[in-house]
Amino acid sequence: MKKRQFEEKKEDENGAELKRSRYAPPATTIVQFISGETGEESGPPIDIPTSSATSQLESALNALVSESKDGEEGDVQEFSFYLAGLEITSSLSSHISLHNLSTETSLQITYHPLSMVNVRPVTRCADTMEGHEGPVLHLSFSPGGGELASGGGDMLVRFWDTTTSTTKAVGRGHKNHVLCTSWSPDGAVFASGDKNGEIR
Repeated sequence: MKKRQFEEKKEDENGAELKRSRYAPPATTIVQFISGETGEESGPPIDIPTSSATSQLESALNALVSESKDGEEGDVQEFSFYLAGLEITSSLSSHISLHNLSTETSLQITYHPLSMVNVRPVTRCADTMEGHEGPVLHLSFSPGGGELASGGGDMLVRFWDTTTSTTKAVGRGHKNHVLCTSWSPDGAVFASGDKNGEIR
């Protein structure tokens, strides 16, 4: 495989020109995808264009993964890719040139999934808690999740039982809209702040 050589010109701190010989990567290269979680190869080595961006690497890897699942169609997964221990952030050819990597052998590209959880949108209201006479401006759950504190435009802080959705207590004393509510990590102390900057 013949490499094309080119010179990269830079200047040192004194303004003197520095030349460094670099090689342009070939049009295509052989890559082997390796799971960063298990260390196992994902499918056979494949020949891909070196101009491939991370989106094309994702498409190729998703196709390999779906083939290994006997053609089952699954969700399209997003990945981060690493070559020589460094993340590929643009195209494969830019990464190869920037880090002066050899393409004489197959490139071992390690991948990591970017997200493992598919989040479904909330499509229904589980409960309604009535009590504030103005808009609710801030909510915070207690560390154990058993209580919910709400601060509102009615200058009140309400404490709710999350199991029964009823008011447990009402905090009065703020002279303006309650904009912030917060629990201590152990849930023993609670603080609220209003628009005037007063903390109770």
